[in-house]
Amino acid sequence: ARARVDATPDDLAALRAVSPLATVASVTAPMLFLLGGGDKRVPAADAQRYVAALRGRPGAPPVRVLLFPEDGHDLGVRPQTEYECWAEVRAWLEAHL
Repeated sequence: ARARVDATPDDLAALRAVSPLATVASVTAPMLFLLGGGDKRVPAADAQRYVAALRGRPGAPPVRVLLFPEDGHDLGVRPQTEYECWAEVRAWLEAHL
């Protein structure tokens, strides 16, 4: 579904149904979020709302969030960010696999 300026109630219901928030109650896997502060495709605020919903439910899996304020959607542009992301992914996998 695509958002429209003049969205109907049916349009909004269809968008809610495919929203990640619609499935947050069924998440059981540990989750690592690597967020770019300047990401226009997946704004950090949207991801943080998902994380808050996930953490706010009983029995939530482990969740870790890292925000890279100077980066966008592609976290591999700056060498320091790329290094930190891979180091975090490695540590996360070692801890949870």
